[in-house]
Amino acid sequence: MTVARPYAPALGVEHTAGPRIRLKTVYLLPRSTEVRCLKRVRWLAREGLEPTTLAFERTGFDIEVDLPYVSLGRLEHRRYWRRPFALLRAVPRVVPRLRGAAVTYCFGLDLLALAWLCRVLGGTRTTLVYEVADVLEIQCGTGLSSRLIRTMEWFLLRRAAALVVTSPAYIDGYYRRFRQLPPVFLIENKFGHALGPAIEAVRATPMCREPDVITIGYFGGIRCMRSLDLLFELAARAGGRISVYIRGATNSETIRRRLDEAPTHVIVEGPFKPEVDMPHMYRAIDLGWVAYYHAATNARMARSNRFYDCCMFGRPMIAQKDSPDGRIVEQKGLGLIIDADDRERAMRAMLALTPAQIAAWRGNVLALPRRVFAHEPEDEHADLARFLAGADPMVAARGATS
Repeated sequence: MTVARPYAPALGVEHTAGPRIRLKTVYLLPRSTEVRCLKRVRWLAREGLEPTTLAFERTGFDIEVDLPYVSLGRLEHRRYWRRPFALLRAVPRVVPRLRGAAVTYCFGLDLLALAWLCRVLGGTRTTLVYEVADVLEIQCGTGLSSRLIRTMEWFLLRRAAALVVTSPAYIDGYYRRFRQLPPVFLIENKFGHALGPAIEAVRATPMCREPDVITIGYFGGIRCMRSLDLLFELAARAGGRISVYIRGATNSETIRRRLDEAPTHVIVEGPFKPEVDMPHMYRAIDLGWVAYYHAATNARMARSNRFYDCCMFGRPMIAQKDSPDGRIVEQKGLGLIIDADDRERAMRAMLALTPAQIAAWRGNVLALPRRVFAHEPEDEHADLARFLAGADPMVAARGATS
């Protein structure tokens, strides 16, 4: 089976339009409110992967979503030793729903393991797809637990028909160590929306509207204590010249207590509904915060939703030096690059921000081609759907070797 535009450019396959596809697809989500996963489900549904969504609930994440799903139970955040029991309890709910499903799309290694087990127990021939948006520290370690996890992942990869990654750094930084991979598709966490009137209105909104005040927005899952410490100190030292707008959900009591300590000129709001609230949120800011740092290994490889959101709404950003987002921001002149590990130098750079700088960066953001930040018809989702329409469900096709 040839693959249209997979990650491996050496395959040299042309992108060609195909017939309309209809594949009954079961999606396994680690969290019912995971926006990244919901965007993927919706976009693949447009390409014919008709969804039945099964998801776990998680404590502390109260973002409102519209996608219906079947509950698989509740997972406790970071209680990894309890997770296998929750997965096993979900087996009776998953097995019957895999019968008749052409594809089972798994967001994460533990859900790939659950899908494989349910496929074996149910005697089904559903095609397994494995999407990776996080690589944990333990996956990259040298201890016995790390080696056991990689062995399990190698076993499951050989039984998956496709590997989907959200950043090329996952291949270069981690998966190259595996001898064989199934075909790999790079599908970034871009927007799936057209530039409708609400988004266009935000993109046209003047920057730095409040005289002599620059507003920085930190939106989404609030999990990075380093970001909060930097932003709180920045607001305190700027004396009203820089304000900070924080909005999103957290499942950490430590983060909640820190948010309660927010200084003057920091606005903190809770969860939001992306489709409804994001235009208002981005209209209120001049710079987006994408210098997010949570888990060292993943921070070196992951692409953040915040980067694509800022591009979509026409907002420059503050990004971490040498991160995947930071390299693009620096290369294309989309905002300020800081090294948050050098706290004082980062602080001086942010305190020196000017409306003229922001205006220049904004011009570069607005000039970006739409394909940089938004999915379009006949893109990688269509390529994956066409591939899955012809994939052998029980045996992973062989990709490039490392």
